[in-house]
Amino acid sequence: MSVLIETTEGDLVVDLLVDECPVSATNFLKLCKAKYFNLTTFSAVRHDRLCYAGSRAPTHGDSSAWGLTGTEPQTFYPEMQTPKIIASDSRRSFANTGTLAWVTTPSTSAVSVGPTRGGVLADSKFCISLSDSVGTGYDGDVAVFGRVVEGVDGALAKINDAIVDVHNKPLRPIVVLHTHILEDPFDEIRGLRLPESSPEPDEAQLKLIEEMSGSLDKEDNEEDEKRKEQREAASSALTLEIVGDLPFAEVLPEENVLFVCKLNPVTEDDDLSLIFSRFGPIRSCEVIRDTKTGDSLQYAFIEFENKKDCELAYAKMDGVVVDDRRIHVDFSQSVAKIAKRWRDKENMKRRGVSERRGGREDHEQDYKQRDERSSRDEKRYRDDERDGRRDRGGRDDRDRSRRDDRDRSRRDDRDHSRRDDRRDRDGRDRDGRDHDRRDRNGRDRHDRRDRDDRRDKREDRRERSDRRYRSRSPHRSRRHYH
Repeated sequence: MSVLIETTEGDLVVDLLVDECPVSATNFLKLCKAKYFNLTTFSAVRHDRLCYAGSRAPTHGDSSAWGLTGTEPQTFYPEMQTPKIIASDSRRSFANTGTLAWVTTPSTSAVSVGPTRGGVLADSKFCISLSDSVGTGYDGDVAVFGRVVEGVDGALAKINDAIVDVHNKPLRPIVVLHTHILEDPFDEIRGLRLPESSPEPDEAQLKLIEEMSGSLDKEDNEEDEKRKEQREAASSALTLEIVGDLPFAEVLPEENVLFVCKLNPVTEDDDLSLIFSRFGPIRSCEVIRDTKTGDSLQYAFIEFENKKDCELAYAKMDGVVVDDRRIHVDFSQSVAKIAKRWRDKENMKRRGVSERRGGREDHEQDYKQRDERSSRDEKRYRDDERDGRRDRGGRDDRDRSRRDDRDRSRRDDRDHSRRDDRRDRDGRDRDGRDHDRRDRNGRDRHDRRDRDDRRDKREDRRERSDRRYRSRSPHRSRRHYH
């Protein structure tokens, strides 16, 4: 007897053990017909062990199908009560993934429904095993009554991978949406109401529906964005195929090529090749450089001989410090080489090389030789560039030394010239002071001589005047007295 359980993670098809446990099967079928499990959640998920469902707590108390009538007890005695796992019979144990069982509790009342075959009771809570070796680490005893026959690798695997909190409760609710009974061989329970549609949800279920719809809308938006990106990528690839830049739109990058970025500008091809060669043989290693200046663009492509070596290098070298720089390593997404080979092949076909030399093998050999020549030319060009940079570095050192000598001689000449100018200026100042002193002394001598001459002249005039006076004064005095 089969029951289809629709959940938010997918559909599960359950086969019930109708012959071995009719009471347990009746309880499950009648609860499904009463739409008891609709909008209930998986209360706990223990990875690779058990997932629990069927409980309507805390808003409602859990009840068996007989308890819904209001006149019968809410629990029943299930068959196949297994205090221990019975490994000999897979139908009565958790030996297989997807085993369905009631979660039982110890009996505290003598009144219950079903045959009394043990001291445990069950209501509506059930569990499903998530692996082939559950063990004995579950709470309480269980009573097996069915198994999942479809959806083990789909919905049940998604439930097992659900993210849970510390109490094993899924962070995103896993909800039972509907249950569909394919066939019911048992008589109806007297007094059990079977609604035609699902009952109206309560406040807790309404909140759960809102959360579930929000998460589903978010998933739909993410899926729409993903599909949109895929369509845009496919459109771009188709455009490149039309213009002839790609051999075909579904071309994929090579799986043995690494992309290395955030390099130090001083890192060379040989340095990277030496570092990455410890993971396996390297086919080529190229640091991409500016075509005009030859300076490193600080990223490179490394092609390995084997894909396994490439994956190992990716796992070990991402985030490693090389030449004082923490590099980033990823798988190359470039298809430039593939496109170049395809264009070369097409161009050679247009020129008729394949027809002239006869066949695909000759064409492939010609292409391989051409690729080898191109690789040798590129390596020779890089070596020449490196040698040229070294030569330029030597010439720069010599030119720098010559400039330093020339500047030093110019400074010396300038210092000598300043010193000579200072000496000349000091000499001129000294000569000027001496000349001024001599002039001043000469003027002083002339002035003194002039003063002496004037004084002498005054004295001479005075003496002459005195002599004239004395010569005339006696006669005058005698004439006056006589």
